[in-house]
Amino acid sequence: MGERTYNSSVLLHNWFEDIALDQDVLKDFINRKERGELLMQKLGSFKDDLLNKTELAKNADGHIHFGDEVLLINPGSDQNHPSDLLRAPMALTMNIDQSRFMASKQVDSPCDVSGSENITPCVRNTFIITSVDGSCKGDPLRYGQNFTLRTLEGVAGQANIKVLINHARTNQALAVFQQHSFWTMFGKEHEITTHTFFDPHRAEEDLNHWIIVTGDPGVPHGTLFQRPPPICQDPEPKKEPSQEYPDCINQK
Repeated sequence: MGERTYNSSVLLHNWFEDIALDQDVLKDFINRKERGELLMQKLGSFKDDLLNKTELAKNADGHIHFGDEVLLINPGSDQNHPSDLLRAPMALTMNIDQSRFMASKQVDSPCDVSGSENITPCVRNTFIITSVDGSCKGDPLRYGQNFTLRTLEGVAGQANIKVLINHARTNQALAVFQQHSFWTMFGKEHEITTHTFFDPHRAEEDLNHWIIVTGDPGVPHGTLFQRPPPICQDPEPKKEPSQEYPDCINQK
């Protein structure tokens, strides 16, 4: 007598059928929640996996090497720009398709990229400098040498100074667009493209400037880009007031 014989296919009075269906929906919700199958839970796990903090390469020689884990940061606009054109630093970031990632639990190729103002090292914005010409892991990256950027395992030359990164086939420079933005699961981000922007003097604009950023040895998950500048002594010591004699007063 205690066995439950009702199921969703049994016809009941309308008023009781609604209650029974609501109970079934609630029971299904609880079961899926316990198994971690709710969309809200999957999205939370999706963000947590990609925002896990990473440690960047910390090189004593100040160079970039093949195999280094780095950030690629556009340092933003120069301070001499008008205030309405000032742009915050942005990191090259994987813009991952949510549905594909939740199905495979890894970053599938091809993967779009975007520019994010979150410059804290994490799975989403950390890349590995990889050789395309047979250079060994640990060899320094030379100026003008071709390389690729790949994502981290598992889920996903001139270190810490401004460089231009050119696409090998088109010879166009990597750039971030301030005026072209879109919304992702992680907030507002900016479009990345390969196009060289020149100023009136035929010099590359700061949209094309990038810094291959390594880690700060003294700060866990820190970067040299975020390290405050050293406190330097005044290169020209202040001159002491001259000890000349005061003007003489003629006495009569």
